[in-house]
Amino acid sequence: MLTTVLIVALVFVAFGTLFAAIGVGMRRGQNRFKAHAAAARGTVTDLRARSAGESSSGVIWVPVVKFTTADGRTVEAETSAGTNVKRHKPGQPIEVLYDPRQPADVRVPDWGSGLIHGIFVAMGGAFVLTGLAILAIAVAVT
Repeated sequence: MLTTVLIVALVFVAFGTLFAAIGVGMRRGQNRFKAHAAAARGTVTDLRARSAGESSSGVIWVPVVKFTTADGRTVEAETSAGTNVKRHKPGQPIEVLYDPRQPADVRVPDWGSGLIHGIFVAMGGAFVLTGLAILAIAVAVT
């Protein structure tokens, strides 16, 4: 019985650690991008529907933007993320961040990604705490 409880506790801790690490890694990647990104004012030229997952019937709307880089190049590219609602319309002005070395790597600044990172870290923390609580209760009972 105690062995099963220990395994369950360790599984909770392992999954929690994994979730938290994913959230922290996503945040660090975003911060690295922002550190070298350039800003531009562009225009939404299109909205493209993307599947939210292989088994999902949900749709994510990804804006396509056109902007001019600091060195004068005109770029039209799909942003790296979208939403499940149509937040933008073709012709609408939009602020973007782009990688000057690869201008097609374009993102909409602060577009809810901080929330996603936080959710991963919070879920990870909850799993870790649950695993530790299970472990503490099992040790106290024996």
